[in-house]
Amino acid sequence: MVSHYLKISWKNLRRNKLISSINIAGLAIGISAFVLIMLYVNYENSYDRFFNNSDRIYRVYMDYEEGGVYSAGDAQTYNLSGPTLKNELLIFIKKLP
Repeated sequence: MVSHYLKISWKNLRRNKLISSINIAGLAIGISAFVLIMLYVNYENSYDRFFNNSDRIYRVYMDYEEGGVYSAGDAQTYNLSGPTLKNELLIFIKKLP
């Protein structure tokens, strides 16, 4: 049965060369796009996994105020961000019951 299907598909490939090549090229592009996307997702999820307690690592995201209007920022931080966040966190923890 399988050999019958292979014979029919081979005949159709030879009879409709343009359509078959378009279908095969589309399949190849789709598979390669899937592989590239999965490699990118795997790379993005692998950040900081070599640290102990890597599930407790957070990203600090800073917005900017320009003329009274907040604009979208980025993950860039400044020298005083670490000590300021530590002090603010300690103040917040002391207020907890």
